[in-house]
Amino acid sequence: MKRVGLIAKPHAEGLRELLQQLLPWLEQRQIEVFLDHDTAAAIEHEVHYPRAALPELADLFIVLGGDGTLLSVTRLLDYNRKVPILGVNMGSLGFLTETTTQELFSHLEKILQGNYETQDRMRLRTCVNRQGDRLVQPLVLNDVVINKGALARILSLEIYVDDLYVTTYRADGLIVSTPTGSTAYSMAAGGPILHPT
Repeated sequence: MKRVGLIAKPHAEGLRELLQQLLPWLEQRQIEVFLDHDTAAAIEHEVHYPRAALPELADLFIVLGGDGTLLSVTRLLDYNRKVPILGVNMGSLGFLTETTTQELFSHLEKILQGNYETQDRMRLRTCVNRQGDRLVQPLVLNDVVINKGALARILSLEIYVDDLYVTTYRADGLIVSTPTGSTAYSMAAGGPILHPT
């Protein structure tokens, strides 16, 4: 891996100090780094790229932040461009961003030596059909929530899987979750926690 896309939660505590260590560390190892606009602004770095351009430039993503930051990066990737993501927890929970800032450099050293395993995660492809228009949404790693809007009302939802009718729910909404997303809204609503694979 010679090209790293680096995306951070811009106002994460300790971000500036971590980037001031990480960027020279990567440079010493001849790793080209591509920062998005917000990450570059956090350290007043002059060279930056639009987030949407980073998947084509990077062999690896390093995400500094929390689970929300990591989820935003997964939406950049489509099925054709599989870029491994190293999530570094600078938030509070860190279900998805498992690496701590203290482990970052030792983990990166192993990754650069080819000593790592990736874990494929299921994602959902969604679209919304509204008044005859099909609005394609990005791939999602966590979940899709269907509800009536700001004012909760009972909906009648017919559920099909691969054109096979499953059931009809009467509820104020429905959460369709991946195994990864089972620790998010699904768990909060009383759903089961599933192993990510």
